[in-house]
Amino acid sequence: MSMRVSISRHPQFFEIEFDQDLPLFPEPNRPKFSSRDDYLCSRALDLDAYASQMATANAGCLPFELPGESRQAYREFLTELVLIPGLVGIFSANRYSLRIHAGRHFDASRIASLVATVVRRWFYPEQEARYTVLGSSGEVIEQT
Repeated sequence: MSMRVSISRHPQFFEIEFDQDLPLFPEPNRPKFSSRDDYLCSRALDLDAYASQMATANAGCLPFELPGESRQAYREFLTELVLIPGLVGIFSANRYSLRIHAGRHFDASRIASLVATVVRRWFYPEQEARYTVLGSSGEVIEQT
């Protein structure tokens, strides 16, 4: 079985759609007048606290089990995501897609493939990923 991933490119912002379940990315708990960015997940976020929120939000909701203690596994997963070169932050997420903000001088499709690789390694390690990159008007630019 393989995991299909579709990537839509737009300048600096792009969507990564998966044909498999993703964990829920809950709205982070922030102080009312926080000066933090508006991303669900970025380097500015307290990843320990957010990993705990993710573990709670996803308990019993996913078709797979994470290795070890779930809070620690989500912490490691989030750390890998935010350390991807060029990834500014994750704007939004749902069960099958992530909306990403990429740094201006970085290749969005490279960032997207790295994000997909991290997701596959943590949640679907037995599956081979196949990628489809779509242009802003929906045309297929690249398939692997």
